[in-house]
Amino acid sequence: MADSFLTKFKPKLLLYESLLFLLVQSLALFAGAKLIKAGQVELPTVEGGYFRLVQILIAFVIALVIMIILLKLLKTPLSFGFFFSLIIFIGAQAIFEAFFPLIISIALAVAIVLIRWKFPNVVTHNLAIILGIAGISMVLGLSLRPWPEIIILLIALSIYDFIAVFKTKFMVSLFKQLLTRGAPLAIVVPERAPALKEHIGKISAEKIREKDKKVLMLGSGD
Repeated sequence: MADSFLTKFKPKLLLYESLLFLLVQSLALFAGAKLIKAGQVELPTVEGGYFRLVQILIAFVIALVIMIILLKLLKTPLSFGFFFSLIIFIGAQAIFEAFFPLIISIALAVAIVLIRWKFPNVVTHNLAIILGIAGISMVLGLSLRPWPEIIILLIALSIYDFIAVFKTKFMVSLFKQLLTRGAPLAIVVPERAPALKEHIGKISAEKIREKDKKVLMLGSGD
């Protein structure tokens, strides 16, 4: 078993994935700090803290239910693309607004979405996902106090993640369905550099078929 693990373990891929993970966190923190310094956001206060937390948890459940319904009802990749594009647009616009006026930030976010669909390779996909997830996490972070609200949120999501992945396998099934749509909500790190130019749909199909991990994917929830 140890030999098998060492054979499949790819430290370079893990390093690249870790760097992209840190990039998302750093971008969210930097943009959030810029918004705070510019006085563009109002930091959360003690009053209504738990109410805000409950609102976010309810919104999370609603978004999850909507995604499940869309996956069940909408069978083509194009039809599911609206939901995927909305996530990217909201997050990217939030990030760009930290550096540009509102109109420009909206235009840039639209451009990111269009580029992702016009040239759907690994590079454009990762760019869209990084901006989208960094923006959404930044908005969440600015909406809650670090203690105790964010800590409670992280604990709740960790418990959900463990149950959904290892117990019910719900998230595994959901992620496979996203792969079949060619729109995984994940950062994609292929083993081969030339694969960065490949169609994201092809990469997703290979990920479904191959037992050997030629591609690492870091889920947006992580």
